[in-house]
Amino acid sequence: MILEDINFPYYDFLFKKYKNKLYIMDIIRNKYVICNKEEWVRQNLIHYMIKEKKCNIFAMKVEKTININNQLKKLDLIIYNDNRQVWLIAECKNNIKKIDEYVFYQIKSYNIQCKAKYILITNGLNHYCCKSNFLKNQYQFLKEIPFYNQ
Repeated sequence: MILEDINFPYYDFLFKKYKNKLYIMDIIRNKYVICNKEEWVRQNLIHYMIKEKKCNIFAMKVEKTININNQLKKLDLIIYNDNRQVWLIAECKNNIKKIDEYVFYQIKSYNIQCKAKYILITNGLNHYCCKSNFLKNQYQFLKEIPFYNQ
């Protein structure tokens, strides 16, 4: 697999190859995971949030399971604030996947339960971050991803 160019700064990653598959070190789960196109986006997002947006690595969880209408769903990335409240949830898609209204519906449905202050969708090329307003059931698009605990 050729790692695609995506719209994040360059980061150094640890890789290994095993049985003709490429693995990347996930610093949140502290293990190597198969590096498919979506995982490549997620790992870049994780490093971006830590290095550029000053997120606390210990406040991040990957593939957290939540229950939505009696169906178990996995959040790609969840970040808690210092008070252990959900600060941001992110949905990562591969760089070929177009971000459409279905993807927004998906993360908004997750956020009904999570009540994150921010939602973030990325395919590695385009990043969309919104601030949640639960009282009005609205989302305000932001020009950039906020710094941690902002």
